Amino acid sequence: YFRRASYWVLAMADGVLSSAVHPNGHSPEFVFRQYRGRRAGIVKALTEDVEEFYEQCDPDEKALCLFGLPDGTWEVSQLPEEIPVQLPEPVCGINFARDVTPKKVWLSMIAIHSDAWLMSIAFYHAGRVSFDRVGRYAAFLYCKCYISPFLLQSSFFFKQDILCVECIA
Repeated sequence: YFRRASYWVLAMADGVLSSAVHPNGHSPEFVFRQYRGRRAGIVKALTEDVEEFYEQCDPDEKALCLFGLPDGTWEVSQLPEEIPVQLPEPVCGINFARDVTPKKVWLSMIAIHSDAWLMSIAFYHAGRVSFDRVGRYAAFLYCKCYISPFLLQSSFFFKQDILCVECIA
């Protein structure tokens, strides 16, 4: 996320993300790949790497955020100062409640906020390039075919990504 913030600032300033300049630059499949990668990173942080994630959320640090990156990795860091105001931000301050909230509840709250951030970032990209109604619906269908990080985190017995019943058929 941080690594890409300066790219987004330059891209928006130059109009690179404009649908008028690149009408086919972002497709619903592109938005879904971004969503899937970010989701994989968040799910990994909240399940497989939960101890490492817990340690990185030091309550003595300034307000930290969990970022799922498009390449399927995750990072915990502060929001960059130079970020486009239009870009949806993940919830800040995930580290403050770490020691005063039961671990399972704390992780569940982060998962809930991460679900909301994932959807908002996906639809930000869909809206930014002016998808038509069919394109927005396709992006929504792609994204809803994966179980949310909250459900995966709260029932960690799932060891693999599971598609929804509608997507399997």
